[in-house]
Formats: sequence, structure tokens, C-alpha cells
Amino acid sequence: HLVRAMLEAIVFSLRHTAEVLEATLGKPRVLLMSGGLGQADFWVQMVADCFQIPIQTTSTLENSALGAALFALKGAGILPDYQLIGQWFPPVRTYQP
Repeated sequence: HLVRAMLEAIVFSLRHTAEVLEATLGKPRVLLMSGGLGQADFWVQMVADCFQIPIQTTSTLENSALGAALFALKGAGILPDYQLIGQWFPPVRTYQP
């Protein structure tokens, strides 16, 4: 029970960060996950349940730095729309809340 509580604390911390982003960008219809977290069914389902939106995993394993670069491109006006990102990273699997 202690380990699950720690995992849930991490997920709720992610949710808190997402709420800050939602205030600026609006609520997403879906989230993309990659890396180690995106490879573990248990984690991904826990995030989907907490966020109450579908989570899609991608075949790309490490998107953190790439995501930061995409935010920078959007901020600089080079990337016109966040919707393009979904085209670059097609989902492998979708988890429903």
C-alpha cells in the first residue's frame, strides 16, 4: 500500500503541474506519454484515471527534450499549432479513464 501511495502522489503532482498549463493553454482532449512512464501499463492507466482524459502512448521513448524544443518553437512563432505535434508522434495505444 505504501508503494502505491507513493506512485499516486507522483501522479497527483503531475496533475497539479497540468492544471497550471491548462490555465494558459486550455484543457487537452488527450495526453501523449513516452519514455519509461509510457511503457508501464499500470502508470499510464493511473494517469488516465487521475486526469480523466485519454492517454496515448507513442513509440518514441524519450520525448522530454523534444517537447521542450517544441514549446520553444511555438513560443518563437515558428510552430503555428500544437495540433501538428500529434502528426509527428502517432499513438501506439490509447488508455481510457
